[in-house]
Amino acid sequence: GTISLKDLGDSSLGFAFGTLAPTIKTKFYFTTYSAKGSLLWESNATPGGTKITKTIGTKLNLSKAHIPIIITDFLFSNPDSAGIKTFNNKFFMAADDGTHGYEPWITNGTSNGTKLVKDIYKDTGSSLSLSAFSFVYSNLGLYFSANDSKTGNELWLSDGTAGGTSEIANINPGKKSSDPLFTGVLNNHLLFTADDGDNSKGNRDLYLLNAAFNVLKTEQASE
Repeated sequence: GTISLKDLGDSSLGFAFGTLAPTIKTKFYFTTYSAKGSLLWESNATPGGTKITKTIGTKLNLSKAHIPIIITDFLFSNPDSAGIKTFNNKFFMAADDGTHGYEPWITNGTSNGTKLVKDIYKDTGSSLSLSAFSFVYSNLGLYFSANDSKTGNELWLSDGTAGGTSEIANINPGKKSSDPLFTGVLNNHLLFTADDGDNSKGNRDLYLLNAAFNVLKTEQASE
């Protein structure tokens, strides 16, 4: 009963950051990467239905670990958040198209619906980094940490559009980073730690944000 769905050649599987691959309707999605670029795939669990959804980029900076990552869940920090999360039947990704650096992307599971959300760190610079990346879905969109080169790595919120993607707070003033790290959810509030730069040892403080989690729903694949 175990079959190979697809020979991926010299490409390596990416991974869904936090938990399993996301599903939209009757398909699940995953990413692959090689020195030749990044790909988003879809599958209905049959060999014929397993195919490339979108070629995100034909170049990939493996030296900087710009691996295409599907952002699906907050399972690491919120045990009550078991299950795949999407936002308006879409999910976010971290990817590098070879032009804009490692930036947030979003997809509705189609080629035309897979696009760069915003070039936060302009040109080839990267706003996202796996060494300082934290995220959580809410009914307002995706909260995540990003660096725009002006205020350091700080707290951002995106609804999946360029106009709806902005920095929420510059916790560590100036270009220094606060590196927000999400730790849990309590009574529809997001708990996270951050460094506001108020001490020489870099000790972190605990913060509370009203992030409105009460109407967030888990998307299930239809039969």
